[in-house]
Amino acid sequence: IPASGNYGANDVISMSETDLQGRAWRMPNFVREEGKSATIVSILATCSEDSVLNRLKLWFFDIEPSTATELDDNAAFTLAEADRPRMAGAPVALPAFADDGAVATAGDDDVRKRITPRLGRDVWFIVQTLDAETNELANMLLAFRFEVVWE
Repeated sequence: IPASGNYGANDVISMSETDLQGRAWRMPNFVREEGKSATIVSILATCSEDSVLNRLKLWFFDIEPSTATELDDNAAFTLAEADRPRMAGAPVALPAFADDGAVATAGDDDVRKRITPRLGRDVWFIVQTLDAETNELANMLLAFRFEVVWE
């Protein structure tokens, strides 16, 4: 987790902590062949800190979101009007993380989100916190596992 401080509700969790140079999360080679579709059927988020209990929302894009949308870590999430057509349908909200002992996990086994990248084979997403998170630790890791069915 890049941020040096706690996350507030509605903050972005970016792939980069560099000020004013945040990045959307990238899923390279989401589809096997350009022009094809794939369907996300489940998502599992894992956090290396077990006391993290917030909820996340994932906003998917079939073209990389522009810098007009807020991508900076720990900044309040905003979606630029220019990026609305780049969205791959409605966002996916995950339930609150559950404390699994040494880690925290959150998941959805019934996502059914079909995406066709418009350029190339990659898909991007932005992670938005829905709740404040005050249990963040230095070097805490956040990972996502997607179960995908290809066309």
